Amino acid sequence: MPSTNMALSWAKACASRLSPPSPRLLAILLLAYVTVTTSPTLVNAQRSTCNLSLTEYEIRYRDCAPKTVLALACAGGCHSYSRPDPNNPDQLERSCQCCREMGRQRARIRLRCPSYDDPRISMYFVVRVSLPRSCTCRPCNV
Repeated sequence: MPSTNMALSWAKACASRLSPPSPRLLAILLLAYVTVTTSPTLVNAQRSTCNLSLTEYEIRYRDCAPKTVLALACAGGCHSYSRPDPNNPDQLERSCQCCREMGRQRARIRLRCPSYDDPRISMYFVVRVSLPRSCTCRPCNV
């Protein structure tokens, strides 16, 4: 498929000729340009920024002292769009991608809790949390 740059260079070459371009050549140039502009490729599409990152959050459990921890999380944006459907221009074609985990791992967090018998004595309670192993852009509806 010809690129827009190629169509423009053909047009410049035609303009520099002594004789005006033929109607057939102009039709070919116009068709090449229309074909490029109706291509399903998005011109201003941004790259995905979905990455594994560290985030801070607070874990709470019953009467235990809350604990702030650093944990892995998936964060960032993914390529999504809504555009005219190339096969049916009266309809919209949609694609939604979300930054999601690829596999999980578990971690254990110890929380200090008061003893039920004597509040001056502390007990420890272990909370298991799920963390992502890695992140990728996946369909949002999965």
